[in-house]
Amino acid sequence: VLPVSILNSILALPRALMSNPPILFILTIVIRFLGRDLLGAKLPDLNAAAGGGVQEDGKDLFSSVKNMLMSFLSSSFPNAAKCIEVMADAREDMFVILFGLFVGLVLPIHLGKEAGKDEL
Repeated sequence: VLPVSILNSILALPRALMSNPPILFILTIVIRFLGRDLLGAKLPDLNAAAGGGVQEDGKDLFSSVKNMLMSFLSSSFPNAAKCIEVMADAREDMFVILFGLFVGLVLPIHLGKEAGKDEL
């Protein structure tokens, strides 16, 4: 009876997390803060790694307007700019965390079935 209760609690984890999504949001903010701000981790520059030349500035009107608004916000309202940055980063990180959560739940079950074991 004990392995069944453990299995039920593991399978109920995604539902429990989805019933309270701010936990995942706070988790993404903490991980991003620890990785980027405290440890100094940065994403590699994809244009330089791919051998791309100098990108022409001013050709894309949308990115020019976005850069102008972000520079205005960061100079006039630094807290608002930080909130926008946190929201954009959290949106990207939520996909990674959800993918890792579901792969971590499904992969052990799948590997157990391939090995001929029906339980974890």
